[in-house]
Amino acid sequence: MMVVGQFTAKTPIVRLRLLLNKNYASVILIVSTVGAGLYGVSYLLPQFLATIAGYNAEQAGSIMLLSGLPAFLMMPVLPRILGKFDSRWLVITGLLCFFGSCMLDISLTAQSVGHDFIGSQILRGFGQILAMMPLNQASMAAVATHEAGDAAGLYNMARNLGGSVGLALLGTLIDRRNTYHDAVISAIGQEHISSSAAALPGPCRLCAVSLSAALAFAMTGCAVGPDYHGAPEVAADAMRAAAFPHAPQSTGPDAPRVASWWRALGDPQLDALIETALAHSPDIRAAQASVRQARAGLRGQQADALPKVGATAATLRTRSPNLSSLSGGASSGGRGPMALYLANFDASWEIDLFGGTRRAIEAASAQADAAAEQLADAHVQLAAEVAQAYVGLREQQARLTHLRASEKLEADMLELTQQRRERGVASELEVERLLTQVEGTRSQSAPIEAQITASFDELAVLTGRAPGALDGELGSQRPLPTLPATVSVGNPAALLKARPDIRAAERTLASQNAQIGARKADWFPKLSLFGSLGYSAMDPGHLVRKDNATWLALPRLQWNALDFGRVAASVDGAQAGRDNAEAAYESVVLKALRDADVALSRFGHQRENVVLLRRVEASAERASVLTQQRYRAGTASMLDWLDVERTRVRAQQDRIAGDANLIKDFVSLQKALGLGWQNEG
Repeated sequence: MMVVGQFTAKTPIVRLRLLLNKNYASVILIVSTVGAGLYGVSYLLPQFLATIAGYNAEQAGSIMLLSGLPAFLMMPVLPRILGKFDSRWLVITGLLCFFGSCMLDISLTAQSVGHDFIGSQILRGFGQILAMMPLNQASMAAVATHEAGDAAGLYNMARNLGGSVGLALLGTLIDRRNTYHDAVISAIGQEHISSSAAALPGPCRLCAVSLSAALAFAMTGCAVGPDYHGAPEVAADAMRAAAFPHAPQSTGPDAPRVASWWRALGDPQLDALIETALAHSPDIRAAQASVRQARAGLRGQQADALPKVGATAATLRTRSPNLSSLSGGASSGGRGPMALYLANFDASWEIDLFGGTRRAIEAASAQADAAAEQLADAHVQLAAEVAQAYVGLREQQARLTHLRASEKLEADMLELTQQRRERGVASELEVERLLTQVEGTRSQSAPIEAQITASFDELAVLTGRAPGALDGELGSQRPLPTLPATVSVGNPAALLKARPDIRAAERTLASQNAQIGARKADWFPKLSLFGSLGYSAMDPGHLVRKDNATWLALPRLQWNALDFGRVAASVDGAQAGRDNAEAAYESVVLKALRDADVALSRFGHQRENVVLLRRVEASAERASVLTQQRYRAGTASMLDWLDVERTRVRAQQDRIAGDANLIKDFVSLQKALGLGWQNEG
């Protein structure tokens, strides 16, 4: 009926014959295409915010509101801009802004926060206003005044129709990708879901993974190379076990706290030392610098996917020479001085047709994650080293204190024996034996004092200070830290999530997998676009006139069809790197399981050993007191007391070492479980 009405009605509802106007028809075609893109992104981004990022309606609305800010700001100056600049260049600028905003959104993840959306939303707002307003003006200028109403209605219909087509296509694409990724997730198992999607509430996980994949596919197209489906399964039976094989009964099945495990030891000075070390250690600063370096590399790779825009300006001032002497005086003298002003704007963009740049971004992103995990592992290692050194220091100080007490007791006994010798009750042999005992005990103090000095310096260096800086602070003796009643260790599956070195190895594997696609993309043609707009004039006031403009548009297709195996070699190297990273990941997981199980076994057996050592010490103390009393009363010999005293000193030293080793085994257990790291932005 609409077609019939075009030929029979004097004033049809929709004047389709306006499309016979080539200028107007071209505007309608462009606005339909732009409408599809604008409405499509307006549909995708709220879906991403609500389903993947977990934003509520108010938070998502505040993000979308940013795209309206440029239109509000440009309304006062937009008429002057439209009157001064060619509409075609404004539309092109708007589309480039819109394209740039879409490229910025490619790197969004479930961890993206508000400031990650600001740049793309504001850029999209500028793109919308710069693209739509000149098109609206061009549509009105292309028709007669009495047809302006019909032209405006047809313009709005084309924009909305294009948006509807775009929404339908994107909706269909997302549904199909949902179906595909549901099948992939079912095949590879829940453990291969990315940590970002796994952190979402249960009902949202499958939808989040599927929608994110669909969004990436819709905005970036295809990418060569193998997709990453997670790390391989290692020691499946051990990972599914409810507990470690040699976990003692004193440990609990609950998952341990990741950070600040040392606070469970109840030693404020140890807490302060570890916090100082984490804040000032050069090793931590070096790891932090590596993270910044990796993230800077990621930003560089992301920038490579965007167009490159440059501008140059120059002025030339010259004078032509006087050539009258060469022409016999017929010509006039030289001209000048003359001035020429130049302004040039260049833009180039390599279209990522086969995903080489996207794979490079994927590899750089995974490598940045690996660097962050290596920083977390540095936290784990440093906290354990400080705790081990501190416990060693307290052990040495306790041993030295007890040795000096034993030395004083033996010196008192020596004085008593010398008095008895003077009265003729004791022999010279007894005096010499006691003197030998005192000197032997005294000789044990010197090595311990040297160990204490070494511990002072080790703790100073670990906390980022010069040797000797902590001598006064740590010089006074304090008791050994106290172990908690129960120790939470979790299970092998929790170990995978807690140990940063495992996560770093997994991220390295993901990076190496993406490198294969980056190398394979070199097999395919590369398409790049180059555009240049230049102005030149003798007068700077006339520089931007339309008559003084020159422009150049150059599409370029490059394909290294014959490279004598260079790309194949690089692909083989990338695949070997992936295999290396996969083997390294398996090795790290197996060693982590071994470390945790061995640490648990040592901790359990050492706890039993400490109980026995305390019993031995208590028995030796009682025997020493009884023998000393008998010796003073003259009913026991000096040899009896010396034997008992040696046993007491040895039992005391063994008990101190046993207590310290138990705490060190606790520290080693925390290190084996991968605890002590902190999140850093």
